[in-house]
Amino acid sequence: MMGLLVLGLGAWMPDLGAATEPVGLDRYEYRRVVFGVEARLVMYTTDEKTAAAAAEGAWRRFEELDAVLSNWRVDSELSLLVGSPAGEPLPVSEDLFEVLSTADRLYDVTEGCFDVSVGPLMKLWQKSRTWNKVPAEEDLLSAAERVGWDKITLLPGVGENARGGTLVFSVPGMVLDLGGLAKGYGAQQALAAMKLLGVSRAVVEVGGDIAAGDPPPDREDWDMLAGCGPGRVGRVGLLRESLAVSGDTEQFMEVDGVRFSHVLDPRTGRAVTQRVCATVVAQDGATADALASAVQVLGVREGRRMVQAVSGAHLVHVERLDQPVASRYRDPLRVAPPLDVDLGKGETWSEEDGVLVGRLHGEMSPMASFPGAAKWSLEMNLSGDGGADLLVHPDLDHPGEGAVQLEVSRGAESHWEVHCDGFDRWIQVWCDGAWVRDVRLPSRSGSLNRPRSIGLSLVASREAPLGQEDSKAERVAHAATRSPLGGVVRLGRLQLRQDDPADDRRVRDEGGGRLALTEEAKAEGWESLIDLGMSQWEEQQGEQIQDPVEYIVTDGILHIPAGGSGHLQTKKDYTDFRLRMDFKLTPGANSGLFLRGERGGGDPAYTGCEVQIIDDHGWEKLAGFPLKPRQRCGSLYAAVAADTPDALRPTGEWNTYEVLFVGSRLAVALNGQVLYDVDTLTLECKPPFAERVPAGFLGLQRYGAPHVEGDTVAWVRNMFVQPLSPEMSPEKKDVGQEASPADLEVVPEPLSPPEQDG
Repeated sequence: MMGLLVLGLGAWMPDLGAATEPVGLDRYEYRRVVFGVEARLVMYTTDEKTAAAAAEGAWRRFEELDAVLSNWRVDSELSLLVGSPAGEPLPVSEDLFEVLSTADRLYDVTEGCFDVSVGPLMKLWQKSRTWNKVPAEEDLLSAAERVGWDKITLLPGVGENARGGTLVFSVPGMVLDLGGLAKGYGAQQALAAMKLLGVSRAVVEVGGDIAAGDPPPDREDWDMLAGCGPGRVGRVGLLRESLAVSGDTEQFMEVDGVRFSHVLDPRTGRAVTQRVCATVVAQDGATADALASAVQVLGVREGRRMVQAVSGAHLVHVERLDQPVASRYRDPLRVAPPLDVDLGKGETWSEEDGVLVGRLHGEMSPMASFPGAAKWSLEMNLSGDGGADLLVHPDLDHPGEGAVQLEVSRGAESHWEVHCDGFDRWIQVWCDGAWVRDVRLPSRSGSLNRPRSIGLSLVASREAPLGQEDSKAERVAHAATRSPLGGVVRLGRLQLRQDDPADDRRVRDEGGGRLALTEEAKAEGWESLIDLGMSQWEEQQGEQIQDPVEYIVTDGILHIPAGGSGHLQTKKDYTDFRLRMDFKLTPGANSGLFLRGERGGGDPAYTGCEVQIIDDHGWEKLAGFPLKPRQRCGSLYAAVAADTPDALRPTGEWNTYEVLFVGSRLAVALNGQVLYDVDTLTLECKPPFAERVPAGFLGLQRYGAPHVEGDTVAWVRNMFVQPLSPEMSPEKKDVGQEASPADLEVVPEPLSPPEQDG
C-alpha cells in the first residue's frame, strides 16, 4: 500500500506520553520487523510485565499470520496454493478464509478495482520495475487470463474444517496477492491479541496501516497525522478504528516521462498513472487497507463515492499529488480586503495599500482571525518571497484540526480558494482553478464542529526559497529583501462568502424557492422525496384523527395538516445517509423529522430518533407552558439540546435542515449553523441508542395543536436524501431477526415538543 504515512506515533505526532496520566498507567513502546516492514506497538498499562506480555502476544499473532498470508515465504499457506490445478477443492485455514471473505466483499464494493487474484500481473510489473520497462502487451494479455476474482469460488468449511473454508480456482496458474489486506488485518489481529492479555489502551502500526484501540489516558482518541509526503498532512483522531494510507511516493517507476505506481488496476492490468494519495478510516484494518488502494485506481471523485457506500468507512484525506501548485496568476494584487480582520498580537500582520501582509519571524507566527460560519468559501491572491507559506485554520475552537497549508512561490502570484462544507468538515482547496487538495475529517465523540472563527498563520516554507538555477546576483538581492528568520506573504482580494444552504453544486434554482437536483447529484445517488408527490410516502394515522384533512403536495410543497396525529413515512428504509430539507411553520406549530424509524415498531421517536420541528417563538405563548431545552427546534428529542436559539427563523419564513447520519454519528445543521455533531452511542437517554434499530424510514410528524389556526401546521419543500449505504426495503428486511451489537450501525433519537407524546 505504501506511500509515506505521516504517522503520529513518533516525530510526526505530539508525544502521546505528554498527557496527564492517571496514577498507575505508563506508556510503553515496542518495535519489531513483521511482514517485511517495521511494526510498532504503543500502549498504556499498569506495569512493564503486563506490557511485555501483551507485546509478546502481538508478536506471536504476527508470526502466525505471516505463516499464512505471506507471498514471500515459500512455505506459507498462501504460497502453497500457487500452481494448484483448476477445479480442485483447496482447504484453507480460518485466518486465510476470513481474509479471502473480506477480499470477496471488497471486490464487489469496488467493482473489481480491488482484486487479490492480481498476483500474475503484480509479478509481471515487479519485474518491469527492476528493468524500468513497461511490460509488453502480449505479456499483459497472457497474465490477465489468470486474473479475476470471478474465476474463484470460495465456500465456507464443513466438518473438521468448519472454521475455515474451501477455495477453487477455475483456471490454472492463478496467484493470490494479499499485499492490499495483510498489514491492515495483521494490525487489527495484533491489537485484539493485546486486548485478550489485558491491554486495551493501545495502537498498532504496520508499515503505514494503523489499528487503534481504547484511547490514551485523559484523551478522547489517538491523534494521528496522515497523508503522503512530509508537509502534506491532515489530522485525524482514531478511536477503536483502523486507518490506511495509499500513495506512490515510495514505490513507482518512470518511463518516458510517465510515472507508473506500484498499484495496479486489475480491470486493465496496467499500473496506475494518476497520482492520488488516499487516507481511509474504517472499522477494520483489512477494509481500510483495501479501500485506500482502490481509491488510487478510481481517482478522487469515484473513489469518494465508493468509500461512501461502505458503512463505517470514511475517506478522511485525499489529494492529487500531480496537480500544479502556485503557478502565476494574471490578476494583480490591488483590491483591499473587505473583511474585518483581527490582526492579533505582535508585528506579524498588517494592512498595507489594501493588501494583508504577514511577516514570519521564526518557524510559526501568531494568528490573524475573522468570523466564519458553518459553510464558507475563502478566496485570495497570494504572493511573497518564498520563505513562508500560509496556513488556513477552518475552526479556531480546534486550531490543529484541518489546517490547510497554501504554498507561496517566490516572485509569482497565485489564486487560492478554500471551501469548508459545514459540519461534515469537507475542506477542498483549489490553486489557479486546479483542484489540489481534499480533506474530510470524521468527528470525534462529543465534538461540535462549528467553525466560529477562521484563522490565518504563517509557517516556514516547505521548499527552499531559492532554486539551483538562481544566479548569484538574484541570491544577493533576495537575501536583502527577506527576513533572516522567515519570510513575507501578501494576501490580496481576500474575500469570505458564507454559503447559503441552497447554494450547492447538487441543486439548481428553479425559481420561486424551488430547487431541483443536478445530474451530478443524481449520479451521486441523491433523490427527491417530494417531486413525485405522495408516491414515495405512506401515511400512519394516530389515535387523535378528528378532521381527516389529507396530506397534499402542490407546486413541490408538502402540506402537513393541523390537527390529528400520526406521521408520514417513506416507503424505503435508510441506514446511512445525508438529508436536506426546507420547512416553514405557522405560529404555534409542532412537528418532527423522524430518522431511522422502525416500521411497525411503535413511536419512531424512540425506535429511531426525531429532530424536533417546532415554533420556539410561539409555542410557549400559545400553548401556555415552557419548552425544555431538549424539546426546542432542532434538538434531538429527549437526548441533545440545540444550543443555538437564534438559528430558527420567524414563522412564515423558510428554514433549512441538513442531516448527516453515518453509523452512530449524527450531525444536524439548521440554516447553516451546526446544532450538534455527536456519537449517539455515548448519549445518556432512554432507550439508549444501542437498543434502537440500525435502519428505518424517514418520517414527518403530524402533531395536533389546538391553538394552530388554519388547515396546515407546516410546509416542507426541497427534501433530498442521499443513501450512503444500500437501502433496506421493508420487503427484504427480516424484522424478526435480532441484531447483535456489532450489527447496530447506531441510531439517533427523537425530537418533539414537551415530553408528552413525542
